[in-house]
Amino acid sequence: MPEIRHLLGIIDPSGQKVFEALTANQDLVAWLTPTVQGQPFLNQMFKLEFGQETVDLKVTKHDNSSWVQWSCTGGEFEWLNTKVNFILEVNPQVTIVEFIHSDWQDSSRKFSEWSFNWALYLRSLKKYCESGTGSAYPNQMT
Repeated sequence: MPEIRHLLGIIDPSGQKVFEALTANQDLVAWLTPTVQGQPFLNQMFKLEFGQETVDLKVTKHDNSSWVQWSCTGGEFEWLNTKVNFILEVNPQVTIVEFIHSDWQDSSRKFSEWSFNWALYLRSLKKYCESGTGSAYPNQMT
C-alpha cells in the first residue's frame, strides 16, 4: 500500500517540545489546523478540520515521547483506515522526525495532494517548535 514519508530535523535537544506539539490540543492548533475537536490523548478520539474536509482520528500509540500514531476512523474518505506516524529520534542537538502516513488504498490525486500538504505542515511544525510560531491551515503556504 502506498505511504507518504518525510524526514526532518528540528532543533529540540530533548524532543519534549516536538512531542508536546503532537499531543497537546493548544499546540496542534498552532502548527496544523485551528479547528481541533477533542484531545489527542492515548486511546482518545479527536477531529481535525481543514475547511470542508474533516478527519476523525484516534491516538493509537503514544510511546515514551518517541512515537505518536493517529489512526483514521472517519471523515475524509481517502484517509479512512490510514495511520499517521510521527517517530522521534532525539539527538544531542536535534530531534529527527520520521513521518509516515501509511495504509493508503492507492496513490490517487488525494494521496499526492496530502503528500504535498504534509510537507508544508511538517515545515510548520518545525517553525513552531523552533520559534513558537507555526503556519497552520489555511496559512500553511507562508
